[in-house]
Amino acid sequence: MLQTGDARGPRLAWQRLAPMVHRILKRAFGPAYDIGDLVQDVFLTFFDRVATLREPKALPAFVMSITAHTIRRELRRKAALRWLQLGETPTTPRAREADLDSREAVARLYAILDRLRAGDRTAFVLHFLEGLSLVEVAGALDVSVATAKRLLARARTRVVSHAQRDPALVEYVASIEASPCEGDPEGTP
Repeated sequence: MLQTGDARGPRLAWQRLAPMVHRILKRAFGPAYDIGDLVQDVFLTFFDRVATLREPKALPAFVMSITAHTIRRELRRKAALRWLQLGETPTTPRAREADLDSREAVARLYAILDRLRAGDRTAFVLHFLEGLSLVEVAGALDVSVATAKRLLARARTRVVSHAQRDPALVEYVASIEASPCEGDPEGTP
């Protein structure tokens, strides 16, 4: 529909794909981060590039790849702003239903994720929070499976090493150390 110029195409694409984009961005940046502009950026890029899509079945992976690139760009922008001391200060997530301990654990996890390189964090979020396989992470990041595996290994090592020192995150560390993700050709890094 999008490639044929059908007027319903953009609306249908938004309805079907926006929830996935929103969920991935929320998991990448945490519940306190306003991701509205980033969702719009993903779809502006998507609508600009959809004509290059050769296989309609690859649409979700295509959008996921754009989302991953948007995450990396935003993480780099945030890092540059912090470095220039113009940017954001850490915030505590505003979860309503979660109890205080859970909110604190989420805030501590995102503080650890803030220490990761953009590519490492994106790979970590896609694999461990979004549940994508190693092959899917590689596709979304537009890197080889071996590179995706290295990114995940480095991210996992850093997250585990920081989280093991935090009593609020000990259970989470155990879950990421023990959880292989389906679809990985050689298991989880």
